Amino acid sequence: MPYDLLINVWKTMSLLRVFRYEATSLKNLELSHSGRLHGSKPLLDYIQKKYRSVKEDSVPFKADHRFSRQRWNQLPTNVPNPHSPQMKYIQMQTHTTNVPSRLKTPLLLPLGSTKLEPQEVSDRISGMIYGAAIGDAIGLATRWMHPDESKFYYEKKDLTYSSILQDEHRVHWKPGDWTSNFDNLVLVLDSLIAWAGVVDELDFAKRLKHWSKHGFPDLGDTTGIISSLTIKKVLQQKGFERSPHTIAATVVNQKTTSKNCENGDCAQKQTDMPSGLISPLNEILDNDNAAIARASILGVIWNGCLSLSLFSPGPIFFRLLLCISKCHVASGKAAVNSSIVLISHFCSPSGHHDLNCPEAVDAMLNTAAHHSGPHLKTDEHKKELKSILKINSLESLNVREEGRMCHTYKPLGSAVLALKTTKGYKDFISDLILEGGDSSSNACVAGALLGCRLGYQQLPSDWLSGLLTDQGNWLNVKVNSLLDMLGLP
Repeated sequence: MPYDLLINVWKTMSLLRVFRYEATSLKNLELSHSGRLHGSKPLLDYIQKKYRSVKEDSVPFKADHRFSRQRWNQLPTNVPNPHSPQMKYIQMQTHTTNVPSRLKTPLLLPLGSTKLEPQEVSDRISGMIYGAAIGDAIGLATRWMHPDESKFYYEKKDLTYSSILQDEHRVHWKPGDWTSNFDNLVLVLDSLIAWAGVVDELDFAKRLKHWSKHGFPDLGDTTGIISSLTIKKVLQQKGFERSPHTIAATVVNQKTTSKNCENGDCAQKQTDMPSGLISPLNEILDNDNAAIARASILGVIWNGCLSLSLFSPGPIFFRLLLCISKCHVASGKAAVNSSIVLISHFCSPSGHHDLNCPEAVDAMLNTAAHHSGPHLKTDEHKKELKSILKINSLESLNVREEGRMCHTYKPLGSAVLALKTTKGYKDFISDLILEGGDSSSNACVAGALLGCRLGYQQLPSDWLSGLLTDQGNWLNVKVNSLLDMLGLP
């Protein structure tokens, strides 16, 4: 037997003997009624201290990076057919972005809509998009886990994409890739860029359908990974691309009852999805928070327009975002509305919101409640929204609340905490995802708001650089195109 191998065997046997001895000393731990161990946190802390390898202290975070802004060679044109082969050839040969005249682009910020410098607006918009991307990507690490599980597998200071556990659920994504939450946000972004800021439900429906079949071919995808039974069922209906809102509303209104599950219908539905993709059964019946994740980008479009009817430019599109996700419609509208309002404040604030002042924070939340209130018809719903907007801790958010782990108010509550926190991006998001639950959705929405609040320069450089190279370069092009259309540096 080789000497090195003999040494390794001896070390392993010694470690096992020590572990058996320590386990014997902990045998008095008893199971509680819920099946959890009394004193599980001390036990986890003890195991981590004893058996986890000691690593060097990480280098303190410094905000010394900037978004790689690239102004494409622009070709303003009034050509009737900008998608003609001739125009495509010119774009490929000259790396040119073909855009309409900026004077006709509705994405230009309204005069006097912000007191921020253009560079700061650009930093916040890119921070919002990348904040959502890395939040979703790192949030996958603990998705559906219990806090004890997440703290067993991960240490807060060492959370990286490469450390993500590859189990039945997480194996569907490569480390450094985001999930369908951010995929869907990109679909909305692509539609907005293609239509120069005009929201169109038919265009989004076509993009969603194509993504479900092919994913993003530019990234090497062969199909879209759908983790929502509701979205999957909606996309299976004939006529979705022609009448997406009607089809989506019809599917969502078909309530799934506990009786159906007892008859095996729910089990049958689960078999239609790849193993490990869907959430626990009790979470998928009436909860789906995908709408709030994909709608974050809309906060950029409606900045400076809060005095108007927030969704007047595209009410059908807004309803479609909600209907494709199965959630209580009133709660969904209120949550999405609140999220967009909060992000809008950071993209074009009027200058009177000081986050170090509790009164100013309350003013922002009151504005969100004001715009969301009309969607809530009962006092119970209004009271629930107010309680979410007043939340102050992760414990009170309770991301693993039974039967509501995927409720749309969980990502909204995460965003509210991101608004109130005094922590940096990495510190806050790490604490959030270690609570488990639907961590990728929660971190995607909270990451979008926190990224918009702090700006791209304050995002953790290791999480940004850790994104898959193709994904990062691909997203850079889209963000640059958006900033070009906004006329931002």
